[in-house]
Amino acid sequence: YAAIMDACGRVGDVHRMFLAFEEMKRNGIWPNLVTFAILIDACANALQPERAFELMREIKHWNMKPNVIIYTSLIDACAKGGMPEKAKQAFNEMIEAGIRPNEKTFGALIDAWVRAGDFEESFKIVELMKQNDVRITGVLALGLLQISQYARRIDGALFVWNELAIAQVKPFRPLYILMINTLVNAGELPFALDIAEDGIRQGVVSPCDREMKASCFPLMTMAREAGSESCIQRANALLRRFTVASE
Repeated sequence: YAAIMDACGRVGDVHRMFLAFEEMKRNGIWPNLVTFAILIDACANALQPERAFELMREIKHWNMKPNVIIYTSLIDACAKGGMPEKAKQAFNEMIEAGIRPNEKTFGALIDAWVRAGDFEESFKIVELMKQNDVRITGVLALGLLQISQYARRIDGALFVWNELAIAQVKPFRPLYILMINTLVNAGELPFALDIAEDGIRQGVVSPCDREMKASCFPLMTMAREAGSESCIQRANALLRRFTVASE
């Protein structure tokens, strides 16, 4: 039955998945946490957080103890279903139960607040991560940079970039592009140039990358408006690399 439910969940057929679940119970087969994890994960992908909470109540009805996988899937369901407060509630319940959150748990919780456009709550989670000895990852940083750009909070973007360095996490291409765009929008020209040059130097982004070129193009205009000869030279050198690469 687990295989059938998993297959239904993967293709988004939640109705047939629950039919299999009910049939399993009618046949006297006792569901376990693996079964419930499959069901809750499918509810998350189907944007049905209320149904995910119904499953959590059933878990408790069967006198089972939800684990980190169950809670993480429930928080993910809340995030995708636009219920950040419920995600926070599930997280707090998890902590009170003595269950240690992991990287995926924090990722789902951050996602809930990023989707809600709440900068302050998103960054409160970073402090919770530190308290639980969970370091930032590239995936977590991506969500935090997105909300920093949305909120026009350069302090958040700089904090995330610094945390990546502390955790010795090498930023990947979308992080570089998002960071440059955030800095450009904030008018942080020298730092934006630093990030663009570092991305190319590290080989993470290519001079042939059209999206990277589009992100760097405003740097020349900013440099000219600032009247900074050194920044003009750096921006010009960057754009020359893109021009040569595209020829």
